[in-house]
Order: sequence, then C-alpha cells, then structure tokens
Amino acid sequence: MKISLSFVPDGNRRWAKENSTHTLAGHTAGAEKMKEIIQWLNEDYSEVDECVFWCLSRANLDREVEELKGLFFLLKHYLKKIKKELIKHEVAFLALGEIRLLPADIQKQIHDLEESTKQFINHRRLGF
Repeated sequence: MKISLSFVPDGNRRWAKENSTHTLAGHTAGAEKMKEIIQWLNEDYSEVDECVFWCLSRANLDREVEELKGLFFLLKHYLKKIKKELIKHEVAFLALGEIRLLPADIQKQIHDLEESTKQFINHRRLGF
C-alpha cells in the first residue's frame, strides 16, 4: 500500500504576533518544524512513500518585500540543509507549482536538488 502525507503550514505570522516577535521568527519556527517532520519520517516512518510540504501560494508572493526576502532566505537555507539528508535517505525531491515565479537563484537551487536526487524517484519522494 502506498502512503502519502501532505503538510500545509499555516499560522506562522499569527504565532509570531501572539509571541510578540518578528514575522520571520514565525516563518523560521515553521521551517524548523518541517525539518523535524522530515527527520521523523526518515527515522521512524520509512514506509511513507511520498510527503508534500506546501511552501508558498501565489497570494504569498503579494506580501511586503521585506517579508518575501525573509521567506526566500529561509527557503534557500533549508533547501541547502536538506540536500545531504535526502541523499543519505535516498529520497527524491520534486518541486511542484510555478517555480518560475521564484527568484532565479532559488529556481537554480531547486533544479539542482531535483537533479541530485532524481535517481531515487522510485524510492521515496518529498515534494515542495
């Protein structure tokens, strides 16, 4: 039986506001939680075949420039961080959606991550 999971992080900005901190701190907390989930899946739930994380919607791209800079910084940082783990656990990375709307450096990083893990496409998949 094929097992697929999807995660839609929501409320990072509300969490930051409720904790009297900067919006980026809320997004960082959400990104850290996603990283924990990936580690948890790799360690305890190897029978999960696919896992999808929602990162940005088209509406998110209409946010203030400073918030977008922070989101893009986090995206680059975590994409770089997970590469080693994905290869170690033989997990393929696939980006879904309109990648062309992202900054060129992130598009390149996504392409590199997909290329670096495509040999695992029939093992397990992690989608963003």
